Amino acid sequence: MNNTRRKQISDLLSKLNEMKSELKTIQNDEQKYFNNVPENQQDSVRYYNSESILTQLDEACFLL
Repeated sequence: MNNTRRKQISDLLSKLNEMKSELKTIQNDEQKYFNNVPENQQDSVRYYNSESILTQLDEACFLL
């Protein structure tokens, strides 16, 4: 492995770590929203969309 490829890999790993950090921040914000939905709104489309997004964010963070 030469220095150019080593630098490319290092840069990509840094970008991936930054993306994972951003995803975690979004996931935490969405989790707070989801946890604070009033009981009378827990059958709403927004509630189910939030639940779906949380699953997708969890999968994305796992892959990174």
